[in-house]
Amino acid sequence: MEEIEGSNNFAREILTWSKREVSDYQKLDRIIHADKRNFINCKPLGSNHSEYVDKNGRIEIPYLDIQEDCPPVSYKCGQFFIDRTLVQGRSRIMPYIRIDGSLSEDFKFNVLTHEYGHYLSWKNKMRPDGYEIAMALYSNRLLWPRMTDEDKGMILGEEKLAWDLGIDFVKRSGFKLSPAFHRRKRSALLSYKKGLGI
Repeated sequence: MEEIEGSNNFAREILTWSKREVSDYQKLDRIIHADKRNFINCKPLGSNHSEYVDKNGRIEIPYLDIQEDCPPVSYKCGQFFIDRTLVQGRSRIMPYIRIDGSLSEDFKFNVLTHEYGHYLSWKNKMRPDGYEIAMALYSNRLLWPRMTDEDKGMILGEEKLAWDLGIDFVKRSGFKLSPAFHRRKRSALLSYKKGLGI
């Protein structure tokens, strides 16, 4: 099992709970929240420990927030997004994962694994320049004709990377992946290929 920083005993305890008591989705959610590496390297801003200042003086919320929406806010099962706002004239970055709360627990485990992979890709600066612009084009069907082959390649590449990073994390955290998990992954990638016309 992966040595989960600052929460090793907690992670081991979570994984010993029976499936009847707590689903793998709930276990993964708790492991992610217990992992201190999800805190960006910032120092507290005054007495408000929900806001931090990074080395460049930007105010940031270092905590990855996972929300369940029911009904979902979009056609997607899940979404990783970054809310950028201004606080006291400074940029504040808040990373979120949003999951359709009406999905089964097994399906939510798939979604959280994948969306957490997107978070890791963003946090570790693994996304290519231009990815966010390409995703903005893909998110609006009216703009699809403007998408280049490079845009499409970036989007599909990020989707594959998110699956790889998320799966690596859950395996190292001690989870076993079912055949249904792998079927959903293949289906999700095929859906992107079809949507991108690849």
